[in-house]
Amino acid sequence: MYRLKIFYAAILIFMVVPISACLTSKQVKDIVDESNSAIIVASLSGQGEIINVEPTTPKTNNWQKEVEKIEQFITNNPDQVATNNALRIREAVLLLNAGQPNLARAVFAEVQCADLGNSRDRAICDAQGPLIWWYGLGTTIPEQRDEVRKEIDSLGKVADGLPKTSSTRRMFEQIRVRAAIRLAESLSEPGDVKDVLSEALKRYEEQFSEQDRRIIQDWGMSKNIPVAALSSLRWFNYVPSVFKQADEVNKAICGAHCPDVTPAWIACIKDKSCT
Repeated sequence: MYRLKIFYAAILIFMVVPISACLTSKQVKDIVDESNSAIIVASLSGQGEIINVEPTTPKTNNWQKEVEKIEQFITNNPDQVATNNALRIREAVLLLNAGQPNLARAVFAEVQCADLGNSRDRAICDAQGPLIWWYGLGTTIPEQRDEVRKEIDSLGKVADGLPKTSSTRRMFEQIRVRAAIRLAESLSEPGDVKDVLSEALKRYEEQFSEQDRRIIQDWGMSKNIPVAALSSLRWFNYVPSVFKQADEVNKAICGAHCPDVTPAWIACIKDKSCT
């Protein structure tokens, strides 16, 4: 079915071009290459479509098989620049998800970010530095706290170039707030903890519209969610958890009498009092 859609799309392109404006051989090649790219990217490396917000330990070697297929295609088709660029991004995502940031770095080095065909791929390519850092972080925050802040800020700058409703932006924002909480956990001065949490949580909260917030409340209180919002469920479901975690970090540093950092529109979910 997907191949048929691409085929018909190519036919449509030819139909709308005026007869007097004949396509050049290069234009024909570009159309074919773009069609091939869409087919190959969709069928060859589906595991690279979604990037996990945390690295995981793979239970199988499927990621290795996917990487091998990508590498084989690129070796056999070195002239398919657009396709190979897109495949490299999916390969890098596979490697990040598999907890292989050093291999992902080598793959990113082969990609021309500006030549990528969609905003999702370009954003992941532009954010490769903080992403490689995050997926290689391990269990402890390094002593160089300024470097941690730099990576968090870098991820935010890439996210700023995306719509707040895009899945890629949601993913970046969740990684960013997770990293900020990890940083806050490593600090000992209440003022430093407050500064880190205040900035990160404010930014995280601001990505959600009033409609988003109502959906988050309804989901938290009654597990009801509109069908149209299902694609955002993985992002909405995490919201109460991150504020709860932030409260725990805050109170561990400044004491039990510290005011909660959870905003009222989230706090009301616990006792189902949101209106």
